Amino acid sequence: MGPVKLNERENFDVLPQPHIGLSTLTFLFENSIMHRDTPGNAVEIKPGGVNWMTAGKGIVHSERTPGYLRHSDKTMPGLQIWMALPKELEQMEPEFFHIDAKQIPGWTQDQLQFKLIAGEAFGHQSAVPVYSELFMIEIKSSQRQTVNIGHKLYGEAQMDGADI
Repeated sequence: MGPVKLNERENFDVLPQPHIGLSTLTFLFENSIMHRDTPGNAVEIKPGGVNWMTAGKGIVHSERTPGYLRHSDKTMPGLQIWMALPKELEQMEPEFFHIDAKQIPGWTQDQLQFKLIAGEAFGHQSAVPVYSELFMIEIKSSQRQTVNIGHKLYGEAQMDGADI
C-alpha cells in the first residue's frame, strides 16, 4: 500500500466493497485510515496498529482518509495482506479486531528490534487472531546482518535466514 504521496486535494478513499472467505490485515507506517463495515465497526487505524478483518460468509467495508487529514499533504505507506481462510472457516460469521500499537508485543534481542504484528512466533503471541500457522513480524536493525528466523519447514521452503 504505497508509499504514495497525496496532496491536499487527494485522499485515500476505498469506497464500500464486499469480501468473502478471507481475512485482511492492515498495518500502517504513517498517517491514518478510517475503517467502517457492515457489522457496525468504525475504527481509525494509526501507525503501528493493526486492523484484522475476517470476512467469512460476507462483509462490506470502506477505508478512507479521516476528516482531519483530508485537506493536507500526506504520505500513505503501509501493508495490507489478504489471507484465504481455511476451507472449514470460509462461512464463519464476519469479525473485526483493532489492536493499538501499544498492544503489539515487541522485544529487543541481539541488537535487533522485533515486533510481532500477528500470530505466534519465538515464544510470543500477538493479540491479532489468526486462523492458520502464519505470523507477521517486523524486524529492525541499525546495521546490515543476517538474521536466523528459525528452521521450521513452511510448505516446501525452509527458512534458514534472511539478510536485512
